[in-house]
Amino acid sequence: MLATITALSLKLQKYTTLILAHFLVLLFSLLVLQSRSMIPIWIVILGLTLLNIKVINNQYKYTIVGLLLLLAFVTTLILINTSIGNAIIQRGDSYRLEIWNAYILATHDCGIVLGCGNLHIFQYIAKDGLQISHAHNIFIAYFFKYGLIGLVSLLSVVILAIYFGLKTIPWAAWMLIAGVVGLSFDGNNILKSPNETWLIFHLPLAIILAAYIKGLPHIDCSPCEFKVGKIEE
Repeated sequence: MLATITALSLKLQKYTTLILAHFLVLLFSLLVLQSRSMIPIWIVILGLTLLNIKVINNQYKYTIVGLLLLLAFVTTLILINTSIGNAIIQRGDSYRLEIWNAYILATHDCGIVLGCGNLHIFQYIAKDGLQISHAHNIFIAYFFKYGLIGLVSLLSVVILAIYFGLKTIPWAAWMLIAGVVGLSFDGNNILKSPNETWLIFHLPLAIILAAYIKGLPHIDCSPCEFKVGKIEE
């Protein structure tokens, strides 16, 4: 939701809302929830903001950039110099590289073109004996289940949706980008019963798809004449 608020705040020139949203999200994510997943998401949103800084009124441009960079600096200090920051950083890897490597090797054994199938269950056992059955990345999970066919299909949908969304409905595209980044560190299966992925992935994707369909040229066939001809041997 921070991505959506940021994009709409830039468009509507609600800069106080923008700064307040970033401050509150960082405050609760880092100090209360102690979530490391918010860090890459916030970096991406900050990058999108700086890339779209031209839409900010010149009177406020440098103030907004300065405040966002100040937030980044303060966040870095919190992560480096506090016990909470140390706790977040120490568990920042959480076996991610090991898990991803194991899933990719398992897919290679099954066949990289078609993958291991939707019903195949894989459990990775870490060096310390911890059993993990969650890919922590939707793209690697798709590659494992459906091979290159599934991975390329998913990447194509995401890339095209983001491309079209940035041109027509930027706030939904920002929401999808943030969701994809989050699911690249914590996601697994996006084809299952309703859960948080329906909000951070399927919702912005559906909004962008609806905007795309609405923009398609419609053909009125009411005046058209259709004739059925006789087939002769």
